[in-house]
Amino acid sequence: MTFLIFIYSDSIADTSRGLFIGKELTKLNHKVKFAGGENEYKNLITKEGYYYYSLPEMPLELARKLSKEGVVFTYKILTEFVKSELEILEKESPDVCISSFRLSSYVSTRIAKIPLISIGYYYWYKEFYSTIKPFIYNKKYFPKSCKDNPQNIDQLGFNAYVFARLLKSNGFKEFTTFDRILRTDLNIILDLPGLFPRLENCDWPSDIYIAGPFIWEPSFNNHDEIEYEIIKFKKDQKLIAISFGSTGNKRDLEIILKNRLPNQYKIIVYGRNVSKIQNEKNSENCKFIDMIPGSILAKHTDIIICHGGIGTIYQYLENGVPIIGIPWDYEQYFNITGCVENGVGILVENNIMKKNIEIILKSMLFKSSYQNNAKRISCEFKTYHNPFKNVSELIHLRYLNNKAD
Repeated sequence: MTFLIFIYSDSIADTSRGLFIGKELTKLNHKVKFAGGENEYKNLITKEGYYYYSLPEMPLELARKLSKEGVVFTYKILTEFVKSELEILEKESPDVCISSFRLSSYVSTRIAKIPLISIGYYYWYKEFYSTIKPFIYNKKYFPKSCKDNPQNIDQLGFNAYVFARLLKSNGFKEFTTFDRILRTDLNIILDLPGLFPRLENCDWPSDIYIAGPFIWEPSFNNHDEIEYEIIKFKKDQKLIAISFGSTGNKRDLEIILKNRLPNQYKIIVYGRNVSKIQNEKNSENCKFIDMIPGSILAKHTDIIICHGGIGTIYQYLENGVPIIGIPWDYEQYFNITGCVENGVGILVENNIMKKNIEIILKSMLFKSSYQNNAKRISCEFKTYHNPFKNVSELIHLRYLNNKAD
């Protein structure tokens, strides 16, 4: 079978989700190609030898601005994206498509009448809301029209009008909400059920498959050397890792480094282009690294300060490390509230200039419940072995049988 995988290539997590599923499908002798934006993360795919179609991509800052307004896309941009995708779909005629957060593909694949597998998130689906029953008491992370007690993703404040308009113009009148648009025949969630304890009692329907936590890191050949350097740097002190990933708010990171970085701890700051950040005051205690194996760093870390991206959270929870979360958007907010509910994290949701990070660090370091709960959560990761392989085998069996029929 042939697969075309659409990715949101400005996010390392969304890019690597698609890549790892593609690699497992290749092992099952399927033909796989990719399509996404033209930026640095596409190299993760092309260096593996896959063919990559370049598509227009939403710049991250514009995507954030539109997300805050709840519109996601303008009609002009969505039309442009869908048109470019339809050209590729017509040329390739894949048997099945997979989307890793490239939302325009939920329109183009329906117009092209090609099955779409969705790599989604808990908060996309109504079952999440009916089970969790979230109450949004601080709406600064959400679009302006967010409801206090949202029942679905649309009530988070996201307006599906632009998507519905384009779908309707192509004969699809039934898709009027994101709750409906983002739901396909098969919906994959690469998450840990235990992140939200109440979700363990959720009765998920057959079209949703919880594959387990997604953990990824760049490949390095010198793991032993890197670990030795971390141990030598840490010595006998507490080590705090700080990462705002590929999509975090770098302004928050700079404020922490400039104003609230405690001197008595060793600090390793890593992420996209952080080596460009200078902080002379804490230079002896702090290292700035663009790329580092998170699995190795997490083994020697006492606390991680992060924006709440799910990739970072899972990497550290797997190693039993408590989390201080400073979210930027609704997804990160949900992730960190899950950590808080589990007793493994603290959510810093006010302006961090007014928060004393050092007091929060001391509270977490000397309160054993955070470490104990983090170790408890880490045991749950052993339940899930190679979620990408499991997903690919599910896809293989389901769609190969459908094709045979």
